[in-house]
Amino acid sequence: MAIVLYEEDGRIHEVITAYQASVLEWYQKNHARYLLTEFAVDPHAHFVKDGVICFRPVMQDIRTTTYNVELGKDSIQIEGLPDPCTLRISDNAGGFVEHEITGGTLSPEFEDVGLYTLYFSAWPYLDRIVEVNVIPRKEGM
Repeated sequence: MAIVLYEEDGRIHEVITAYQASVLEWYQKNHARYLLTEFAVDPHAHFVKDGVICFRPVMQDIRTTTYNVELGKDSIQIEGLPDPCTLRISDNAGGFVEHEITGGTLSPEFEDVGLYTLYFSAWPYLDRIVEVNVIPRKEGM
């Protein structure tokens, strides 16, 4: 039987599978947020809701994980995002820029060709990665 430790918002921060009885007694005495389970629990795939271990929901409305667009011609609209959510987008220096997205929709615009990686996160949803490949505009089009 595993001890699952979790935060107030349901985030699982530890799964203890090998322990002595005194460990469980300590959590019981100190009113820690914990559950006992016989099932395999993955802190990245599960969370606790109303005292039950559940799968984290998927951002299902993002249907495409890779978009190909022509610079200055094509545009994309990513809909069905949790409202609000955080967008982390890769920058040219190897870092990230963060933005809060509200309204559940994003219509990104790109000024340069390249491959952009967009990371969406909103608890308790699983993070979602979307790539946008911006290609040069074709001459004469």
